Amino acid sequence: ATLERKRREYWDLIPRYFEDDSEVFTGAMLEGNDDDILLGSFASRSAEEQECLKQVLKDLPRTGPSIPVLRHERMQKAMLRVLFIWGMRHPGSGYVQGINDLLIP
Repeated sequence: ATLERKRREYWDLIPRYFEDDSEVFTGAMLEGNDDDILLGSFASRSAEEQECLKQVLKDLPRTGPSIPVLRHERMQKAMLRVLFIWGMRHPGSGYVQGINDLLIP
């Protein structure tokens, strides 16, 4: 029951943080240029959201670099969403380096 509730919460949060921005995030992210993201539609977001995104983008390339499936664009998008939403939903600690390791199988 708890797992299902958490999944519903996550799916409900995606539109709040990623309406049309996910394509912009992913394109710049895969090129390793987070400045493009912040100059794009994300620039109108809060400083807290921008900082969280910067931290997630720094960690994503280090997330299971030897696991080929984690390099695919679809997985990168999913990991970006999960980590960013986690960081925004945990303001006490925010996103911190190493949280990405929780996603590695």
